Amino acid sequence: MSQEYYAFGANMYDDCGCPALYSSYEIGGLALQVAEHYDQIIRERYEIDEGVVPASVAKSCWQDAIEKLDDKSDEYEETDIKHSDYLHECARVGEDVMAEVF
Repeated sequence: MSQEYYAFGANMYDDCGCPALYSSYEIGGLALQVAEHYDQIIRERYEIDEGVVPASVAKSCWQDAIEKLDDKSDEYEETDIKHSDYLHECARVGEDVMAEVF
């Protein structure tokens, strides 16, 4: 079941969790990479370090984080295939989280 609001900038904020917390993934590792990009996107758009956003904003920013990771993966494909693969796998985890949470 999807939440009305999701945290950013912290795992929990005002009893709301970041999207990854509501998934079957642990907040470390691959899911953390997506969450950090998600946080950064919200900070850049709204100039707030941490807080909560409506589900529609969280979903959009989470999707943008996945796309950003895919773009970075493509950039590294020629020079560092291991890092490219890692970023690609992070994006796939992000897609899994999105499917579970939103």
